This record gives sequence, C-alpha cells and structure tokens, in this order.
Amino acid sequence: MFGWIPRPISWLRTIILIVIVAVMAGTSRFFGTYGAYFTYASNHLGFFVFMSLIGLLIPFISYAYIHSWLIGKKPEGWSKKIPSPSSIKEAVLLFIVLIFGTLATILVLTPFSPPYISRQQTEVFGAIATFVWLLITTYIFHGYNLISREYVKKSVDKAKPEPANNKVNSVDRDLINLKNKIGIHSKEPPKK
Repeated sequence: MFGWIPRPISWLRTIILIVIVAVMAGTSRFFGTYGAYFTYASNHLGFFVFMSLIGLLIPFISYAYIHSWLIGKKPEGWSKKIPSPSSIKEAVLLFIVLIFGTLATILVLTPFSPPYISRQQTEVFGAIATFVWLLITTYIFHGYNLISREYVKKSVDKAKPEPANNKVNSVDRDLINLKNKIGIHSKEPPKK
C-alpha cells in the first residue's frame, strides 16, 4: 500500500551520503588545491586529475572500512586488511547513487535554471537543487531496496496440495481392511 514511501534504510543511506559528500568536498578542496599547486609547479594536468580523483575516492574507501568494522561480516579466508564484500558493495552503491543522483538532478533542474541569476537567486536555486538531489538519491536507494530485497510470500499458494488429513474415518478403515484381505498390503489396518 505504501510502497512509494522510502523506507528508513533509504533515508539513513542518504544521510550517510550527505556526510560523505561533505567529507568529499573537504578532501577534494584539499587535494584539488594542492594538486593545482603541484600542477602549476610541474605543468602536468594528469597530476591534478589524479589528485582530484584521490580526493573523490578517499571518503568512499574510508566508508567501506568503517562499514566493515561496524557491520560487515567477512567470509572465511578473507584478508583482515580488506573490507568485507558487503562493505565494498555498500561503498560502490553509494558512489553510483551519488553519480546518478547528481546527473538526474542536473537533468531535472537544467530547464528551470534562469540564464542570468543574482547572488540571492543563486542561493535559492542552490537550496532547491539540494532538496531535489536529496529526494532523488533517497528514491534511488528506495528503488534499489525494492529490487534487491527478497520478499516473503504472505499469500497461500494455490498450486500446492493441502496436507492430507491424518484422521481415519470408518470408510478408510474398511477399504484398508479389504485391501489387506485381498492381498494388497499397503498399510497396516487402522486401529478402531
């Protein structure tokens, strides 16, 4: 009935993604700034891109380790230095949702962005974009939960035969006795 309302796990994952984006903004600024300094010093654009990618990936790698430390269950023979597979999957999911959520937000808001905006309009548009991004990422997580979750079947399956009644009535008892007298021994005769 309320399948369109995101479950609490979707909201929790979105909050975690907001924290990761905040950390990512800080690390990207740090590595991007120093990457820019090193780029200017060495005249290599590739080094700046490399430092920026490190700034983008560090929060997700950190999240995989934190998730593994708190929740992840490592399989037998799994290295202690590598996060558990479920933690790696969760970190990759967050990264993919961040990319698709950002792209979807840009696609949704591009037709509504004014060509020239003032500083106040920029702040309002930024708040609207943040709210739209929050809703889109929450619903992406919700869709992932709906697709990947195993459902418990609540309805009765009509194809399965109903279990046989163990009560023996007099007709059954007479039939079994008759079969035994004829020589077809399928069951012991029921007791009276």
